[in-house]
Amino acid sequence: MPGSTPSSMAPGQLDPSLRLPTGIEPGRAERIVDRLHALHPKLMDLSTGRIERCLAALGHPERHLPPVIHVAGTNGKGSTCAFARAIAEAAGKRVHAYTSPHLVRFHERIRLAGTLVEEEVLAAALEDVARLRIRVFRDFPYLYDGDADYERDYLRAYQSPGAVVVAALDGTAVVGAATGAPMADHAADFAAAFEGRPEPLDQIFYCAESVLLPEYRGHGIGHAFFDARESHARSLGLTYSAFCSVIRPADHPVRPAGYRPLDEFWRKRGYAPLPGVVARFSWKDLDEPAETEKPLQFWMRQL
Repeated sequence: MPGSTPSSMAPGQLDPSLRLPTGIEPGRAERIVDRLHALHPKLMDLSTGRIERCLAALGHPERHLPPVIHVAGTNGKGSTCAFARAIAEAAGKRVHAYTSPHLVRFHERIRLAGTLVEEEVLAAALEDVARLRIRVFRDFPYLYDGDADYERDYLRAYQSPGAVVVAALDGTAVVGAATGAPMADHAADFAAAFEGRPEPLDQIFYCAESVLLPEYRGHGIGHAFFDARESHARSLGLTYSAFCSVIRPADHPVRPAGYRPLDEFWRKRGYAPLPGVVARFSWKDLDEPAETEKPLQFWMRQL
């Protein structure tokens, strides 16, 4: 996101507020985002029914916002936002802005009243996402025995220019989150699984995960998470959207009675499993003394 108004900078010069000072290490928030980034239906639907259900479930936060300018397109979005912000500020208005991607630091995506989001504010929000992941991923089929330090590092994975993090809020509390990034960012992890497939990795968007507290499920938020990530993938010019699901045996000893996988939900969104496209990752289950390898089945749809 461009920094101060164009008149304050020479051509080609970056806003000094976006630069990392020489010799200064990235802050806690950036370390959290970097770690996140390291991990791993039908044609286009232009209707608004699903996002309307999501907003209703969240208490219609959009009705309490000041006027919003939404800038979309292929080229010139950042410059348009910078000019719009400069015009409003020159008229004495307080202007907040969220843009993607960033130039130097993740923080520059978020401006509050013209000021880049503070380190502690961003870090606190990412800590909420980390705690949410630990809580939700303890359940079947993940059984993930995570810790806060690992999660802080993991979140840094979603600092790359093409990555996205979508959050669901109840007031100021993060109750759900979804992440995604171009598959090319994860080529080292997934190239073997996709060997022999006709779809090039640089045309696939990877929907990494969605987590949502149980009491907020069933209100369309899961659809909203996919809608947001698929829309972001299209804005990047990508052709496919994919994710992977944990494969657990039907007779797994801790499988809850009445457990239903999300296969039907995914199929309704146009996803289908890719035969033989299985990735393998290791993590520590709640009942295991050490990490063990788990298979993950890839699902994909065309955007």
